[in-house]
Amino acid sequence: MLLKTLFKESDHGSYRAEIHRSDNNSFSVDYYSPSGKIKSEPFLNSSVLFVETTAINWLDGIKVLKG
Repeated sequence: MLLKTLFKESDHGSYRAEIHRSDNNSFSVDYYSPSGKIKSEPFLNSSVLFVETTAINWLDGIKVLKG
């Protein structure tokens, strides 16, 4: 289930992070650049606050996606 979508506009286009919750109350974040989906990252034992902070950090350029 989609919980929240966060957006960031830049000179290169729109970026977004979608926070999802699964049936077993784990979370995931789907990361999107202007060209499409980059990655989906699972969070098995994390709070929604931690997951949201992680998504915000990526949008602000603090978190780097690997893989």
